Formats: sequence, C-alpha cells, structure tokens
Amino acid sequence: MYKKIIILLIIFSNILLSAQEKQKSWDIEGFGTFGGSFQNDDTAIFRTSLDSQKGSKDDFSFATDSKIGLQYYNNLTNKLSFMVQGISKNFSKEGGVSKIEWANLKYNLNKNSNIRIGRLKVPLYMYSDIQNVTYAYTWLRLPLEIYSALPFSGIDGIESYNQFTLKDHSIIIQMSYGKNKESILKEQSNTTLELENIKSISIKDYVGDFQFKISYFDTYATVTDDTFKTLFNTMRTYSLNDLADDYDINRKKLSFFNLSFSYFGNDNFVVSEFIELKSNSVLGDGRSGYISAGHTFGKFTPYITIANMKNYEYKSKYDLPNTSAALILLNTNIKAVKRALAVIQESKSIGFRYELSNTAAFKFQYDRIKTKEGYNNLHTTNANYKERKINVFSATLDFLF
Repeated sequence: MYKKIIILLIIFSNILLSAQEKQKSWDIEGFGTFGGSFQNDDTAIFRTSLDSQKGSKDDFSFATDSKIGLQYYNNLTNKLSFMVQGISKNFSKEGGVSKIEWANLKYNLNKNSNIRIGRLKVPLYMYSDIQNVTYAYTWLRLPLEIYSALPFSGIDGIESYNQFTLKDHSIIIQMSYGKNKESILKEQSNTTLELENIKSISIKDYVGDFQFKISYFDTYATVTDDTFKTLFNTMRTYSLNDLADDYDINRKKLSFFNLSFSYFGNDNFVVSEFIELKSNSVLGDGRSGYISAGHTFGKFTPYITIANMKNYEYKSKYDLPNTSAALILLNTNIKAVKRALAVIQESKSIGFRYELSNTAAFKFQYDRIKTKEGYNNLHTTNANYKERKINVFSATLDFLF
C-alpha cells in the first residue's frame, strides 16, 4: 500500500514541478471522506465492494467509506489537455488500496465535442463521472445494489464526447471502445478479469429540472479463477465438453444496460436507476434498481432510498447426468458455485446531508438490509446463506480541498 502511495505522490510532485513554468495552465484538486459504518451482525461483514474483505463486522469500520483522492489537470495547449485522478480507500489496520482511476489526454474538436485517450471511466451509471467524489451527491454513499454490480469501472481506450441542443433539450452522447484486465477479489482468491472489445454508448438528455440517461455496453469477458478452472476441467474429464464450454467464462459476451432518471427542482429531488446484466455463463444474469427522494430545508437535506439486487442462477441448455457417484458429486459442486453467484437482497435507507460550508458536508445514514434464505448477498463471506436483517449506521464528513 505505502509503495503505491509514494509512487502516486512522486508522480503528482513531478507533474507539479514541471508545470510550474506554465502559469494558469494547471490545477490540482483534492477530495475525501472521513468516517465509516457500524453493524451488529458478527456473521456478516458490511462492505462497499465485493472486491474487499474489509468492513464492519459487529464493530465500527473506517474501511467502508473513508477515502482520499487527488485530481490533476494541465492544459497543454488551447485544445489539448491532460488529467489524472488517484485515490486511496478501504483503510484498515492491514492497510488500504491505492489506484489510478483516470489518466487520459483530451483533445477538443470544438466547444461541444472532444476525444479522450487513455484510462477512462465508462459512463455506465448516472453518477459514473463523480462516483469517487462523495461530496458531489446527496447520499452518504451511492446505492450498492447498483454501483457494486460490476467489479470494474474503467477501461484503457478511446472515448468520444458530443453535446448539442434540440429545442429545450441538451443532449450528450458518449461512445467508447477499449479493453481492461485486472485482478479482482484479491483478498479472497487469485482471480483475473479480462475484458476485450469493450463497446459502450451513453445518451444523456437534460430538459428543465429533469435528466434522463440510457447506456449500453458489451464486451467479451474471460475470468481466470482456480475454482472455476478445477470445476470446468473436471467436466471435461467426464467428456462433458459442451456443458463446460457453456458454463466457462472464456470470451463470453457480457452485456450491460442502464436506464436512469432524475429530477432536481423546488428543493426536491427524485433519482432512480435500473440495470440489467447478461453474462451467458455461470455468472448468471442480474437485475438491480433503486429509487430515492428527498427535500432540502436550508442546509439540511433528508432523504429515503429503496433498492434491490437480484442475480439469478445460470440455467444451462445442457443436462448433467447423475449416473455415477462421481457425477453426483460434480453436480453438487456445480450447484455450490451457482449458489454462491446467485445474489438476492433489498435495502431501505434513510439519511440526511448537512452543509457545513461550500467545501464540506456532514452525512448520516441508516440502512436496513434484508437477504433471502438460500441466496448469497453482498455482505456474506461464507456459505451460510440464511435470511438476515442487517442494521447499518454510518456517519461521514465529505470535503474538497
């Protein structure tokens, strides 16, 4: 962790020193969150990412929400600029996670169109662009049922941005193409996710106090995991090649669809998002959504959110014969893997945001998370898939600097 932080600081320092010769051409902005969560179920762990084992387990944890980040901008010419965003989060006694979220060149074709090349955030969600800058949105955290659905958020590639007006509508169209390869579930297993030929399109429409967004992306996904490898190789040992190929996540087409809506007017807000994920593999297919509403009274904004997440077991078109004890055992192992990947949970949240200044806000949120018997969820770290009602209390200080 510390080596990564040092490298990150060195990068920013070198950029800063080289940029000092160009007055007014560069800028550094910072953002952060200090705080965490408490929940009283010692058989579950409240975490904000499936990629982490750190969180609240019958104690208060800073790992759930605390983070610190920097953004550096440099206008290299009147048309060409460079930006990089680095972030450290998931802090605990064992350390934290540091990574580069953005690092790209932007070329302005005109005042309404540009092209970016480098490390990019795919604009899949309503709040993709500001996902890490917690101060920028009302909630204490973005709804996990939506924003934890995918174990990645960035790609290495190219993106086009075009904005135009049509009567009362201001429309933004973003298209991107690229790839991504990274280790996931680092604290639990040695798993690699590789995405090839990522293609995405996002259309956002602003009209008055309303905003509508629709986005779609697809890719060819490959997951390298020891558990999967052993399972699929065993299938092939019994000449179940079609079944193994059907389940295997080897260049399988993975698609994602998002439909979003928001209203901000007369001190009221309503936001809703719906996503659908199809994997064509043992990962299964999923649907998630939320709706949230609130009202601002001066500096005080209370809100309520209802969310749910459903990831269904994959149903293969090929049958597994139970003609021997070995095949019965194999079938049991397949069901265990599918069960671990089937997720059903719902949550109800109430909270508030209080403005301390133009650069700081205090937030509090209570979450009531309900899981379903026989299904996994975002907060179970073992195979005990019982029904749970998890009560989570969170408080944070969000700030810009």
